Amino acid sequence: SNEDWLSFLEILYAVGIVGCLWEQMRADQKRYTDSQKLLEQWRQASNLANKRANELAIFSEINRELASSLDLREVLEALVDRGLRLGDADAVTVFVRNRETGELTDYRVTAAVRDELKHLPSPRPDGLTNSVAKSGEAAFIADTRNHPLYADGAYPDLCSIASLPLQFEGEVVGVMNAGYIRPHQFDDEEIRLLSTLADAAAVTVNNAAMHERILRLAVTDDLTGLANRRRFLEVLRSE
Repeated sequence: SNEDWLSFLEILYAVGIVGCLWEQMRADQKRYTDSQKLLEQWRQASNLANKRANELAIFSEINRELASSLDLREVLEALVDRGLRLGDADAVTVFVRNRETGELTDYRVTAAVRDELKHLPSPRPDGLTNSVAKSGEAAFIADTRNHPLYADGAYPDLCSIASLPLQFEGEVVGVMNAGYIRPHQFDDEEIRLLSTLADAAAVTVNNAAMHERILRLAVTDDLTGLANRRRFLEVLRSE
């Protein structure tokens, strides 16, 4: 009958309306979810940008601090102090490579959270530090107790270590070590920060080492290594 047909059309109309409302609600939910994702991505990008800006400010300060002196010991002391803070390490030490011999010179410059950690032994001939100096490749060892380079027990208190070459124009001019007396896992962020510090320090360490070498050559004889006449006159004036 006409009434039944009209009722059927009304039902279809109602179902259509409900379907449209349902689809609209799903579309609104999707738009809301997408907007939340975009907002979260924006927050992450904003946090990352702020973090990078802070890092740039820190490294700008580090560069100014390192470049403020040509005294090699002062440069090394500033470097290990900054390395201790950035790497959250227990001790940071640095060695300078001798251009003539290729050997690492230990200037006994170490920053540490405890005084007893400042007296670390010099690099072993076949140890990690010399290996990094020769290869130019950084090494991050999370567990030294199960690593073959430390099987001899030379560093019983050392649990983890990061060893990074200081490279200037493709040449290793030194090595920076960050040691941990507790288990430590190196994440990508920490590796990036320590590597950036090593890159920033390489130029300054190279310049300071060259300056020291020039000063040494100015007062010594190339052949014998003994003090020359200029050094004699300096000492004489001082006396």
